[in-house]
Amino acid sequence: MKVVFAALASAVLFFISTGIYGFWPAAWLAPVPVLWLAYRGESRVGVAGAAFAAFALGQSNLVIAYYKDVPPLILGAFLALFGFQFAATALFARRAAIVLPPLVASLAFPAIWTGVEFLIAQFSPHGTFGAFAYSQVGAPEIIQSASIFGLWSVSFLLAWVASLLALGLARAPHPSGFGLLALGVLVFIGNLGYGWNHLKQPPPVTLARDPGPQSERVGLASDDRYVRQAFSDDRAAIDEVVLAYADAARALAAKGATTIVLPEKIVMIRAANRDSIIAPLAQVSRETGARIIGSFLEVDGARRNIALTISPDGSVMTYVKRHLLRPLEDYQSGRESGLLGNGFAVAICKDMDFQATIRSDAAHGLRLMLVPAWDFGADGWAHARMAIMRGVENGFALARAARMGELTLTDANGRIIARAKTDAHALASVVEDVPLGPGPTFYTAHGDSFGWASAALALLLGFVGIARKANRERWERLGLGAAEFPPFTIGKFPLG
Repeated sequence: MKVVFAALASAVLFFISTGIYGFWPAAWLAPVPVLWLAYRGESRVGVAGAAFAAFALGQSNLVIAYYKDVPPLILGAFLALFGFQFAATALFARRAAIVLPPLVASLAFPAIWTGVEFLIAQFSPHGTFGAFAYSQVGAPEIIQSASIFGLWSVSFLLAWVASLLALGLARAPHPSGFGLLALGVLVFIGNLGYGWNHLKQPPPVTLARDPGPQSERVGLASDDRYVRQAFSDDRAAIDEVVLAYADAARALAAKGATTIVLPEKIVMIRAANRDSIIAPLAQVSRETGARIIGSFLEVDGARRNIALTISPDGSVMTYVKRHLLRPLEDYQSGRESGLLGNGFAVAICKDMDFQATIRSDAAHGLRLMLVPAWDFGADGWAHARMAIMRGVENGFALARAARMGELTLTDANGRIIARAKTDAHALASVVEDVPLGPGPTFYTAHGDSFGWASAALALLLGFVGIARKANRERWERLGLGAAEFPPFTIGKFPLG
């Protein structure tokens, strides 16, 4: 019953805090019930089973978002991989609690959890999708360390607090148990205090020599009534959609918007008819002085998902999406960044899931990222949170206009300036002044050092645990009791 209760409790907490929901307070407690089992010495089978069930069930909220578009077998495989991830990390933490001092053992779970997340992100075609840290984007005070160490520091803190709480509960009423509980609370409060203080500070002066504006009035618009026309080759249907978005852009410009972002794959275009199709948008840009960004599906030869930046002077810049959602997007991928100059850049939807891609853009002084996107309805806030985290990591504000998702304007600290859900029955739009971000951060300059350090720490603790187990067995073969075994040794060297 303990195993079942722990698995269900963790599953519920993961379900409401990760994926499509993002109730951030629950994430700090989600691993605790299963880790409590592990730290109390429950059998390996019990711990592994509880952890597998808890995380697989907890991540099953993704089924709500993707069951119409992803085959059940693939969804099931993803949930199983999530379950195996937690099972393996929980068993690692269990072993660490047996062979290592409590405080050192508490670091094993966050180190391997973060290290595994980081290594998966280096090879996954979905980038950082599923990282634990995204559960915290709804609380900007919690995620400010991402500007120093990336989202990996947020995942590590989440896992460490959970580990300390679980180990403290497992060891209570021993005084060390209460000490671990207190430390867990202090780590949480310390991170929260750092975030509060960071958000209260005035934005740094980015460039003393830059007398330009420090904010941009941005408008976003998306109309889900035209989703089906996205892949239509009928010119009348194409013109209807473009004219509707031109009217929306004109209305936003009338409210003062000088940059307007429209969603991904508005319509299909070809080189021969591109200028005539986007002519209504170009006319609005010329008449109002607003720059308009929208994504189109180019179907000449190799299909490409492109974003066109239409400027009032009549120039049009083309950006090609670099990270595609395969197999749904069997297109030619781009290689070049979407830098527009003056601290502005364009990316498309899934590009924002990849840290290295966006970090390379941000290194050029990026202060506002403009993102046409297309989500799956229920995952709108989940996918928006990933893009918002890139802004916090790299010091830029975000303007993201999604089809079947959400319109989001956020500052460089991840605070929501404006947010609206798209609607299958009407146009959704927002317009607000967006403060430009300060530009490249410590994380932009130094990259994923924290992720690599977490993986290295996990390896080190694994090695120490193996060495300590071997030393204990050697001690017992010499006929000495466990009470005489040094608390912490490597080889013949006692370390306390």
